[in-house]
Amino acid sequence: MASTSYAATKEMTNINRVSRLLMDPCTDQLRDLLRFYIPPANFNSVIQTAKSRLPRLTEPQRKLILPNSGMYSGNYDDMDISLLYILLRNVCGIQAHNKGWGNTSDSADRSVSANIERFRLARNRCGHSTGGMSNSEFNQVWSEIRAAVVDLDKTLGIGNKYQEAVDFIRNDTMDPTKDRHFRDQLLEQIIETENIKKDVHILKTKTKENDEQVTEVKQDIIKLESSQKKIDERNIPLNIQDNPIESSEKRTYKYALVLFDYDGFTAVVETKRLEDYDGDLERSQMCTIHYECKLQSVEILDLSETEEGADEQDTMWGRSHRARAISKERKHREEENSQHNKYGGYCTIWPDDAELEMTLDSNTSFTCSADSGWSGYC
Repeated sequence: MASTSYAATKEMTNINRVSRLLMDPCTDQLRDLLRFYIPPANFNSVIQTAKSRLPRLTEPQRKLILPNSGMYSGNYDDMDISLLYILLRNVCGIQAHNKGWGNTSDSADRSVSANIERFRLARNRCGHSTGGMSNSEFNQVWSEIRAAVVDLDKTLGIGNKYQEAVDFIRNDTMDPTKDRHFRDQLLEQIIETENIKKDVHILKTKTKENDEQVTEVKQDIIKLESSQKKIDERNIPLNIQDNPIESSEKRTYKYALVLFDYDGFTAVVETKRLEDYDGDLERSQMCTIHYECKLQSVEILDLSETEEGADEQDTMWGRSHRARAISKERKHREEENSQHNKYGGYCTIWPDDAELEMTLDSNTSFTCSADSGWSGYC
């Protein structure tokens, strides 16, 4: 008898239904929105003028809209939701919503950019979920997407064209084969986006290395100011220095920045997903997590009460000496082209220096090492 542990669940059906909604009518609506701002006949002249404003594109995206020979000749039907978001954000002159592009907008903000942003956030929510979507979460996400679709239908002046499609999919029968197709498409786009973010971190690191030569005098001033503090204060995290009374109490962290031992990349995850650790969660602690259908060994680099705080920690990590050492090791392994030694062991990699200085911001610096216990940064 087949095991029931692999049977379809309501939670998986929910997330597959949302994925289908995003990949079909929502993507088609964004295509119509791009046609609304830039008719296909004008696309090539516009993209040539605006290409300097585009973020880092994936290879397939660049080949599609900026081919080495010839020019784009489609009508946007071959563009996926990721590329459509990039073009609508950077090329069409759409005013940013009240929280700015790339951030969660206020629920009362019904601007075009806010509704485009809701599609992106819903897509990421589906792509990062591994256990499906509960009924309550599904109803909330569906309601937010539907409201955004209604608003964009009005912007396009097409009646309730895509609203009707949303309502149809809400009650339509879900086919397992189609479910897998939409889910795989969404995960592929999420992985491409994450790879772009990692490439950007590497570029920022290289830029910082060049800037350090220019800002050497400024760094010397920062060092002189920091020398006035006690040496044992240099290894105390900023949040503890700013509020020692609050930090002495036991705190519950909702998000963690983790380093994957398998490939040396980082991710912001909910702490409730972490497993196999002793006592309370702490920085530099090793544990495990089910990520992309695999049990992964990770090191906790930092902890945060908010997802925004964890994202800031991730940005700070990308500038650290240890992140550079791991990136250098990953590049070396790729150049060696050895599949056997390409993965694993990244959590044991530290800079060659026994002790390195890390500048966290323009006013504060910390000295750290592999033995210092400071969040795994260096």
